[in-house]
Amino acid sequence: MGTQIILNLPEELYRRAIRIAQINHQDVPTLLVEALEESPVLDKPLPEDGNQGTGNDVVDREMSAYLALHPTLWEKYPGHYVAIYEGELIDHDPVDIALSHRINEKYPDTFVWMSKVEEQPFRTLNIPSFRLEK
Repeated sequence: MGTQIILNLPEELYRRAIRIAQINHQDVPTLLVEALEESPVLDKPLPEDGNQGTGNDVVDREMSAYLALHPTLWEKYPGHYVAIYEGELIDHDPVDIALSHRINEKYPDTFVWMSKVEEQPFRTLNIPSFRLEK
């Protein structure tokens, strides 16, 4: 048996979870548990202090902001490229090069998180390996 929690979700995110759960013929709690179990972030070992991240505070802050904004970004800008700076969406474009040029002009020598908005925040890559035999 698991730990029971009370979770406050933004209304828009909850409605989306209901729709996805209905499509998958499951309830919302089961959907959320499965989504967490399948998250690639959970496959990474946690540092001893329990903080998940890259070790770079700026990158971690923008990545966390992207993860928090992802449900809204997916609804508003699916397939677009987005730029996150100081925890906020600052620009988006369906063309990655166009966005990159604007960001480089406005924020030279500054880290800005840029990512394509896909259904899942991070893509899991499966790379098949092969074996050479004589």
